[in-house]
Amino acid sequence: MVTATTEFTLTTSEATAASLVVTTAAEFTLTATKAAALLATIATLTTAKATLLAAAELALAAAKAALLVVAWAALLASVALLTAAVLTLWATTAITALLAVALLAHTHLLLYFVLELS
Repeated sequence: MVTATTEFTLTTSEATAASLVVTTAAEFTLTATKAAALLATIATLTTAKATLLAAAELALAAAKAALLVVAWAALLASVALLTAAVLTLWATTAITALLAVALLAHTHLLLYFVLELS
């Protein structure tokens, strides 16, 4: 027989059963501790994943905003170039018209002098 305390005397089979209960309880406690640690790890990883996902979404939004700014700048540059081309065309047309008028006047004067001299 095994004496557990001064008040109780256990048989060998009772002591074995009690030992088994204590061992099982310890294993359950260890399993519960491992499960809690695993859940804590999962929660930490989930939080880290959410943080990384939020950071990635923020970076994507910043990249989209930067791309939008570049697109607007390119559009404004295109409008400026088109405006410059139109103004250049108008100026060229005006100069051509002035040259045509001058040539016509010159031709008219030459014709006048030729007719006067003949």
